[in-house]
Amino acid sequence: MIADTFDKRTGLPAYSLYGKNNKPTKAQLKGIDVSSSISRISGSFYTFAVCMRYAIESCFENGVAVMVLDRPNPLGGLKVDGPTLEREWMSGVGGYRIPTFTPYDRRNR
Repeated sequence: MIADTFDKRTGLPAYSLYGKNNKPTKAQLKGIDVSSSISRISGSFYTFAVCMRYAIESCFENGVAVMVLDRPNPLGGLKVDGPTLEREWMSGVGGYRIPTFTPYDRRNR
């Protein structure tokens, strides 16, 4: 569990989505014009993608615009490659069957 805190430089609240709430509350979003999320390399597994989904859902439910800042696709955006999560293992840690990028051609192993 990660506790809510305040930013030392600005004094603004920083709400944890790994604490008592997995999704921002209406009160936490009060006064926010735009929420941004930054996607991480290999973000197709672990908690990041599910956490981002909950934040985006809450923003949509509360009329807050969302901007997702994503990394360039290292395969050029035209090729999808890599293993996917089996459905029976989907959870809050792995919530999607998104291919995990494999940086080499698996046919040449």
